[in-house]
Amino acid sequence: MELPGLVRAPAWSAGLARCPPAPPIEQWEYVALQASSKGFLREWAGDHWLLVHGRFREGRLVVDLGGRVVPVALVVAATFLGPPPFAGARVRHLNAKLDNRAANLAWPPQSEAAPGAE
Repeated sequence: MELPGLVRAPAWSAGLARCPPAPPIEQWEYVALQASSKGFLREWAGDHWLLVHGRFREGRLVVDLGGRVVPVALVVAATFLGPPPFAGARVRHLNAKLDNRAANLAWPPQSEAAPGAE
């Protein structure tokens, strides 16, 4: 799939030696928005990317996503940690609620599921 803004290497560079890829400093994955491993969200605005600015609600950073208010941590966790382990699971912050980096997020263990939850 072609992505806007993707620049292909010119044909004349095909025979040149390539440098090894640098380790990823920040990884972006696409959900309804794009989520960053550093805890940021962005959306495509037709010809450029816009960072999505959230607002605070109940001590957490949240964004409007398809008419629903969703914690930024939930979007980042679902993107980088996978789906919630059980219905109603709330993502945990390992250090501070405002640190939404993927490395700071974790799903609770299944043992914390409410009775009757699968």
